[in-house]
Amino acid sequence: AAMSSSRADKPSGAKPGDGDAAAAAGGSSKKSKGKNKDEKPEKKDRFKKKTEAELDDEFEAQCEKWCGVVFRVAFACYSLFGIATATYEWALRPPMYPLAASLDLTGTNVVLTGGCSGIGLETTRMLATRGARVIVGC
Repeated sequence: AAMSSSRADKPSGAKPGDGDAAAAAGGSSKKSKGKNKDEKPEKKDRFKKKTEAELDDEFEAQCEKWCGVVFRVAFACYSLFGIATATYEWALRPPMYPLAASLDLTGTNVVLTGGCSGIGLETTRMLATRGARVIVGC
């Protein structure tokens, strides 16, 4: 009463040995209607002369590919150069020692631009407290 799955898959008029050898060899008992994807194109298709539009499309695709590569490499080089330059400057920057409070600048004339705010204002105050004559340009 119970049928095996191999017999249930076969058409009702099929003989017991039909398709078994083909299935064992890795093929199928049915004939393929379309081309197999693994098959290589025929020689005449590979060497077929391309139209001008096809050649233009192929050329444009290759240009887009290489322009993208060149752009990415140029951007990477530019970025790495910026990082390397900043690192070099930071590593070789001389230390800024604070001026000693005992430093006497009496009799020294100083012209300071940008001394109305920020670092310039603090520099003006520091020079004036040490006795320098400070002329500030804002």
